[in-house]
Amino acid sequence: MSDYIFNNYPNDNKFSNNQKPNKSSGKTVFIALFCAASILVSGFLGIMIGVAFAPDTSKDTNGGTVNSYVYESPSIQNTGSVFEPEQLQNGGYLTVAQTAAYSAPTVVEIRTEYMAQSYFQYVTGGAGSGVISGEYKVNGAKAGYYILTNAHVIQKENGNIVEASGITVTTSDGKDYTVKNIVGYDTMGDVAVLMIETGDTLKCASFGDSDTLIVGQEVVAIGNPLGELGGTVTNGIVSALDREINVDGNKMNLLQTNAAINPGNSGGGLFNLRGELVGLVNAKSSGSGIEGLGFAIPSNDVKMMLTDILTYGYVRGRPFVGINVYLDSYSRVRVHSLAPDHNDGVLQQHDIILSADGINIKSSADLLSVVQSHEVGETIDLKIVRNGKESTVKITVFEKKPS
Repeated sequence: MSDYIFNNYPNDNKFSNNQKPNKSSGKTVFIALFCAASILVSGFLGIMIGVAFAPDTSKDTNGGTVNSYVYESPSIQNTGSVFEPEQLQNGGYLTVAQTAAYSAPTVVEIRTEYMAQSYFQYVTGGAGSGVISGEYKVNGAKAGYYILTNAHVIQKENGNIVEASGITVTTSDGKDYTVKNIVGYDTMGDVAVLMIETGDTLKCASFGDSDTLIVGQEVVAIGNPLGELGGTVTNGIVSALDREINVDGNKMNLLQTNAAINPGNSGGGLFNLRGELVGLVNAKSSGSGIEGLGFAIPSNDVKMMLTDILTYGYVRGRPFVGINVYLDSYSRVRVHSLAPDHNDGVLQQHDIILSADGINIKSSADLLSVVQSHEVGETIDLKIVRNGKESTVKITVFEKKPS
């Protein structure tokens, strides 16, 4: 059975190529120099011929283009990314290059930085991706933008959320913005909504209907793999729909894709060939030697969570029992703390939890899985040990709300 991992990336991990060059004999060096000289001469002649016969690119040979649809990058335009708006009319589609050009400005890099404590304090952090999802206004005037990302992208190693001032957003044109506010987040759905203040004009992603996706449909992923390669574009297909996977005890129903997904892609966009956001990338298989198993939260689920967070500050209906647990030296699950007014009249600190609804509890992920299988208002039977005595108690499932 494969394990699945989230795709944020630690800032302090860098990638490099430290291979040492092989030693060459004198004969090999001579041949290499001769070949290099030949290539230089050939290249010079090629340039002269190319200049003489190159077409005049200053003229419009496409019957006019709409610049608002074009990501301003000559290297992308030269691959055929310029397109007419009619291509998107009547259900039309774009090429991968056009989709990348159209959607790349809506994807951002996200960096987090915070203080951690061991024997001494030190600064650490991580990196991921995000998608510009819309404007926010103050007194009717645009004041900034909302940024969608994964909840795990803005979490610390201990699970707490990084303060807004420690989160930086970088747009596709290289501009940095410090996050003004964390509007809300949902760890069960793995979605967070950030806010940046700016008078700049940024491009927002258009939401597609993830319910209309079919297996085999081509998609494009855009994100920040390794936390250093912002704007990276990979393409693939929808490999499966409504795939249930378990990430650290959190059950999620996700889209599966074979588009290359790497650490740092978390929170980035999965787009269809109309340039519409159909998924928010969040996980991949961590099995050794496994490739082509990436996952994304369907856009319809993302849109629902975004609407709830903007309206209420949290996603409604999430089950919550208010129990924090830990493993003792004998690998038993014990109650560490209880949220006030959430089963604190039933459980006590250091109670040992043996089972929940008849399922053996060996970790916090086991308990979370049982809780997620219940609706708000239901009860769960817990078998516990307190002061050496075994008993069964009932705990209530509440709706999780922001503290």
